[in-house]
Amino acid sequence: SASDLEDERGAFEILRRGSALLPTNDAIYERLLGMATRAKRLDALDAHLARMIHDAIDSATTVVLLERRGQLLEGALDRHQDAAEVYTKLLQFRPDDDAAASRLRKNLRRSARHQELLLVIEKQLKRDLGSARRLALLREMAVTWEQYLRNRWEATDAWKKVLEHAPDDGEALAALT
Repeated sequence: SASDLEDERGAFEILRRGSALLPTNDAIYERLLGMATRAKRLDALDAHLARMIHDAIDSATTVVLLERRGQLLEGALDRHQDAAEVYTKLLQFRPDDDAAASRLRKNLRRSARHQELLLVIEKQLKRDLGSARRLALLREMAVTWEQYLRNRWEATDAWKKVLEHAPDDGEALAALT
């Protein structure tokens, strides 16, 4: 009914204000997210998070808000290009955050920004990574060249780099035969 809708809007507004006062409070945010979902106000929640990120005065708060916004954008709002931009900003604050790096790559792939994905992978490969992590990134690069960009020459080069790190890699051996 109309009064229920007004109640939901009022509750959303109260929770929005509360989250502005206590931006890192998980309980308030979870209630706000739930209310935004029920009231179909997820775009308003996204705009609110963007404003709070802009207004945040410390990096710890900014990081929490960026994580929340990234999850909202890649999840319920299904806006992967925007989510990729948020994760790019998050990595500026926490360059060693493997989860954020993985989410950035996933959202670049889902938004078909494959050239940018390759640049991100190259940048991540320059970091001091363990061999398993490096191998996974090299495989991801090869798959991107092969399946998404359909560039067999670059894919072959990328699979050769995989074999340099793992000479018995079945996927790379199969791709090169």
